[in-house]
This record gives sequence, C-alpha cells and structure tokens, in this order.
Amino acid sequence: MVMIMTHHRNYNIAAILSATITQLLLIYTFTTRAEFQQVSEDNVYQREHSLVKPYQGSGMTIPYWEFFGSTIVTSNYIRLTQDAQSRQGGIWNVVPYQSKSWQVEVAFRVHGHGTELYGDGFAIWYVKDPPKGGPIFGNKDYFTGLAVVLDTYANQNNVHSHGHPYISTMVNNGTIHYDHEADGLESELGGCECKFRGLEHEARILIQYYNEELNIRTDVENTGIWRDCFRAKHVYLPPNYIFGITAACGDLSDNHDILSIKMTQLSQSLTDYTPQPNDLPRADYSVPNHNKSNDVPNGMSALRKLNFASSTISHHYESTEVQKLSQILSDLLPYKFDETANERTKKFLNGVIKICLDYIELENKRDVKVIEFYQPEEIMKMFDFSIPDSPTELDQLVEDCRRTLAYQVRTGHPHFFNQLSNGLDIVSLAGEWLTAAANTNMFTYEIAPVFILMEHFVLEKMRHIIGFMEGDSILAPGGAISNLYSIIVARHKMFPEYKTKGMRGLPQQLVIFTSEHSHYSSKGAGATCGFGVDNVIEVPCDNKGRMRPDELERLVLERLQAGDRPFYVNCTCGTTVLGAFDPVNPIADICKKYDMWLHIDAAWGGGCLLSPKLRHKLAGVERANSITWNPHKLMGCVLQCSTIHFREKNLLMSCNQMCADYLFQQDKQYDVSFDTGDKVIQCGRHNDIFKLWLMWRAKGASGYAEHMEHLFEMTSYQVERIKEEGDKFHLIWPEPECTNVCFWYVPRRLRGKPKTSEWEHELGQITAQLKARMMYSGTLMIGYQPLGHVPNFFRSIISNSAVQKQDIDFMLNELDRLGADL
Repeated sequence: MVMIMTHHRNYNIAAILSATITQLLLIYTFTTRAEFQQVSEDNVYQREHSLVKPYQGSGMTIPYWEFFGSTIVTSNYIRLTQDAQSRQGGIWNVVPYQSKSWQVEVAFRVHGHGTELYGDGFAIWYVKDPPKGGPIFGNKDYFTGLAVVLDTYANQNNVHSHGHPYISTMVNNGTIHYDHEADGLESELGGCECKFRGLEHEARILIQYYNEELNIRTDVENTGIWRDCFRAKHVYLPPNYIFGITAACGDLSDNHDILSIKMTQLSQSLTDYTPQPNDLPRADYSVPNHNKSNDVPNGMSALRKLNFASSTISHHYESTEVQKLSQILSDLLPYKFDETANERTKKFLNGVIKICLDYIELENKRDVKVIEFYQPEEIMKMFDFSIPDSPTELDQLVEDCRRTLAYQVRTGHPHFFNQLSNGLDIVSLAGEWLTAAANTNMFTYEIAPVFILMEHFVLEKMRHIIGFMEGDSILAPGGAISNLYSIIVARHKMFPEYKTKGMRGLPQQLVIFTSEHSHYSSKGAGATCGFGVDNVIEVPCDNKGRMRPDELERLVLERLQAGDRPFYVNCTCGTTVLGAFDPVNPIADICKKYDMWLHIDAAWGGGCLLSPKLRHKLAGVERANSITWNPHKLMGCVLQCSTIHFREKNLLMSCNQMCADYLFQQDKQYDVSFDTGDKVIQCGRHNDIFKLWLMWRAKGASGYAEHMEHLFEMTSYQVERIKEEGDKFHLIWPEPECTNVCFWYVPRRLRGKPKTSEWEHELGQITAQLKARMMYSGTLMIGYQPLGHVPNFFRSIISNSAVQKQDIDFMLNELDRLGADL
C-alpha cells in the first residue's frame, strides 16, 4: 500500500529559496507534463468511481459512495472533519476498481483557524477493505493496499529533514505498522514537501499507477501545471481494491474538504480480474526514491521490522560515495593509475562494502524477514538482467549490487532452517573477501605459496582428527565432487590399468553400494564413471534411517553370484533428510571380508568429530579408505568448502597426474611436491582454504566443540518443544541423530484424528501448502520433502550457531499462526 503524507515545519531557509525553487520546478514540470499526457491520451473517465459537483443524491446519500464519522455533504464540498478536536470522517467508493492501470485526481482544501498549530491531515486510500475509521488518519493500522497521506503536522519536527505539510507514500501487505508518532517515517516509500494548507483556492493531487510505476503529482497553485512529487518503479497494486479518503483531527484540528474525485482508466488495463491467492501489494523499498538520507528517526527503521512489507535493505541509505560515482570501469584502477583513479576505486569499493555491512546487520535482526518472495516472471520485470553495449556507470553498478542483495534469501538469518548450510560466520566471510582480493589459483606453490602451505597443514590436521596418521587430502568444489573423487581413486587403486585402457581395463562389471537414504551424488558418480545407475545398489535402512549391514552383505553376495565385482561401499554419516549415521564398524567388517573400498560420506555429520561428546556418532571412521567432510555445513564455513581425505598417501597423484609441462615442471627452484594441481581432475581450483583456516583459528578447538554442542542442544530443545505441543505437531522420528528434525504440522481440524495413511497423505498436502504460505509471509524458511512411502514432511536444520531457544519457539508459533486454518 502506498501512503502520501504531509508534514509541517517552519524553515527560514525555505523562505529565502522559495522563488528560485519554484522557477526550477516550473521548468522541470513542463518537461514531465508531456510524458504524462502521452500516457493518458487513451484514458477513459470512470463515472461510477468519480465524485464531482453537483453531487448527485440527497442528504448524505450519493450513488456508489458511503460515508462515516463526522463527514457532511454540502453543495460545494464534502467536509470530512470540521475544525474541531477529536474528529474522524471519510468516504469510500463501494465499487471495487478492476483496472490494472489508473489515475485519480482529487481536488481539496485544508484550512482552519490555527496559524501555528493545526492538524492532523488526510489520506487517500486504495485498499482491500473499506476505510471506516481508525488511528491512521481515520483508517485502521496494518491496512492492505495503497495510502497517500497528506500530513499537516510534524510529530517529530526535530528529526525530519523536510518541512510540513508533507506528502509521503507507503505500500503495505497488511503486516506493516504505521507509526503515527514518527509521522510514518520508518515505513515511508518516498514523498515530497507540499504547502497545500491554508490556501484560498483548491489544491489538487494526482495519483497515477501505470505499468507498475507509481507517480504522484501536485498542483497547489491551481494553474493546471502538474509538478512531480514522487515516483517509484516496481510497485505492485492488485486490481479489485477500494478507493477512499479519510481525515482525522486529534488535539489539533482543521477543516478537511474534498471538492472532487476524478477517476480515469488508463490504456493498459485488466478489466476481467480474478483474485489470486497471496496476491498482495508490494514495492521495492531497496531503491532510494527521494533525497532524504538524513531523515531517519532514532531507533530501528521499520524496514528492519518483521511486519514490514519489504524485507529489503533500508531505503533511507543513499551513500554520498555512490552519488558521485558517475564514472565507468575504465576510470578505476588498474585501467587508470593516478591519485584520482585511486580515490574513485576506494569510493566504489566503500559503497559496495557499505551494502555488505548493511546486509549483514539486517540478516542478524530477528525482526527482519528471511525472504521477500517473488515469482520468476516478477523478478524479471523488476530487474534489468541485460548486458548493455556501452559501459554502465559505477553508481548504477553499486545500485545493482544493493538491489541484488535486497531480494536475496537471508540464509544467515536465525529463522532460516531450510538447508544444511546456513548461518554466516563473519571471520570466514572476511577470509573469502581477502581470497577474492588475492585472486590466485591453487595449482602450484609458485603462484599461491602461503595458501598452498595453509591447505597442507589444515588438511593434515583434519586427517589426524579422523584418525589417518598419513594419507592425502584435497579441497574439492562440493561434497558431490568429493564423493566422485573417492570413487575415481578407489577404481584406480583396485584397477590401475583403467587409467590407460579405459573400460576394457576392467575385468568385470563394477558395483557400488550405498544406503537408500544416501545423497544422490553416488548415483551421479556411478553414471559419470561409466558404471551405470543400475549398478549403484541402494541398501535398505532400518527404522532409524541407517543402512542395514545384513542387507548390505545379502546384496553383495547376490552381485558376486551374478559374476559382478562389488568394489565400493558408501557409508553415510549424517544422511541428508533424517540425519542418520550408518554403523561404520559392521560395514567396515563387510568391506574387509569382500575386499571392497569403504568410503564415508560425512559431508554433513563430519563436524561431530570436533566434539569429544559427539565423536562417538562416527565410531570406526578411522577404518575408512576415504572420507568426505564439508566444513561449509555443520562447521559453518562460508560456501563452499568441501574436503576429501584418503588414508593412503600418493593415491590422488597416481590416479590423476597428467604431467602438464607448462605448469608442473620438475626442475623448479622449490620442492615441487607442494604443487597440488596435478593430483586433481580440475587443474585450476578456487582457494577455499583461507576462510576455513581463519575461522578455525578464531574458534580454536574448544570453540568448535562448543559450537557443535550448541547445535545439538538446540536440536534437543526443538524436539522437546514439539513433544510439549501435543497433537499440534507429529515427529517423523522422535530421536534425531543429527540436527535434522523431521515433523508434520497438524492443523486444528486434523488434531485428535486417527493416524491413518489417509491422515498422513493429507498432512503431506498441507505441508506443501504451509510452505507456500511461509514463503509469501517471508518470516520463516523450512524445507520439506517426501521420503519413501512417507508423504511430504518438514525437515528443519540447525547449523547456525546464532540460533537460540527463542528462535525455536518462534518457528513453532509461526507455523501454527500460518497453518492453523488449513
């Protein structure tokens, strides 16, 4: 919803500059008037939505319009309030307006006996529900739609950088609080100062909504020349809402007279409109729409409040550095090298850093939304994704950066429980920033000496924690690629001739075994390596989601009898959905018995090795031939950071070495065994070590143990809270092994019902519906999925050490708020 508001302030400077500003505005408005008329030339006057003299009807009855409060109708005006204290009045059009593009022109007068103290003002509304009285200029708070408020009295005169009367705008989806004491400043989309009070003649305001752009213009001199007040792009206002005007007087008073309302349908319209679910107003609050950077009240901006319509970065921020960056890339270092280029570069980067810092601050505010969800086609309209022919100016690039983050999911938010990787470790982030500044590859010591040695020592530390006293390791681009490395190396260890002869070097069909609940990357690796998905055998699990060793051995024997070669078993420690830990020791015994490679996919659960209290979950891990461990999951490192470790030395080099002479010369002036590029399949690798090393140093061994134990403590608290809620929730597994909590939310109508398959099926459908509500609300994110015969259920993940008990309580309460009526 948009509000236009007016506020009063006595400025001495305004009197001095008034004539000059008026002349400049006249020049400007003549240039914008033609644009406006061009848009409006095919308009259609809407009589049933308009109100002009002579007013039809008798007494307080006018066709298509209703009144409330102190409103009186005369032959010359409709007076919403008299010049008396504690009055409210209003009118609204009873016919919902169904056009998608429109403009409304309102002629009015605001006047009274007061010369210094007067108020409060009036508001023009385009809202879902008719305005029938309330604390916001005669309408309810938390309205849904658009409001244009003309406010004549400044409640916080010492804070505003503008004078009053003042016109301001606000867009609301029904969850925003309008702070009257702060004159709506915290929730303002934009506005302008406008001296419309106390005139002997009528003043006019024009509100135009066209192609998802909102324009406000005024004509207070009654000259027929419209002056721009405020313009905002990317504003969405659903059709089928109600137009109305309300006014209010508190301790101060004025006459608020409406002389005419003229509604026009513009050329682009949607006459046949069917309301859609969650079709709510919204606006891009991330774009500064007016120069009001100092006009910020004490305390937190409403854009940082949970109930604000837009969860984007505060629109009050408008960096002076950004305003001055009208240059392009070629004006920066290294394209130009002088003091001016150096200063421009600093200003550009400072602008970007400010955006990052604002984003981090908001991401850690619990009363800020996790997401402002838009459909793909909506975002494509809101963003210009094109690549231009000419260079884009730097200030636009900074704006592109800010708007990109403004619509991003806040994965570091304490109410983001959607993925295995969540949270934002600040020290790790700093490492990633510096990594980008260094911008070096990781294939030789020659070009990355410090990072290569850093990787050597950190990976050695991780192997020792696992229990590998020697061995080899590498950082890979994600857990799926780490698992792929393990299969490639296992094949090379058992069948080294494959490297030169290919598939003909294999004596038999090779077979992989993995849990039915394991990550899908095992199947992907089987297909990539040429074994075929049919030869990646899924082993049944027990009722806790763990691989059954007896079933593994049965399936191995089946493939042996078929003449195949079982060679590799993937044992998962921390399954993706349930968080289950396969029993390592019994599986290791089977692998030893049948000469199979044992790989442990601990991408998710590997962090438990850092806590003496949790290490038992991976008992026997030192018996593995290889292990995947992702620090970007439970450890909280910035994405991405995945490691693959091998118990035997030199296998990576033996498997992957191709001896590229242009990189890996053997006669260099240093020990070339530190060069890593020839033992990987990628050649070039991103530097993922610095952020991990820096973060680990910041926490230390004891800090990481505390981090891990806190995550599991919060998980236990969530489970207990769910149990306390009775039949409001239903745990899929009441004793999770990791920080995955899997459950159904049960709406009121299904509580106490028999837990049949039909009941579960309906809960599965409700889970998807509730997730949709969750996304549109933006206050919470939890993932969901089916598993085998079990229909959709929620899987909440805790890997962010910022999560506290209050966040768990909020999660459960919010689910009930959003889904109780399903």
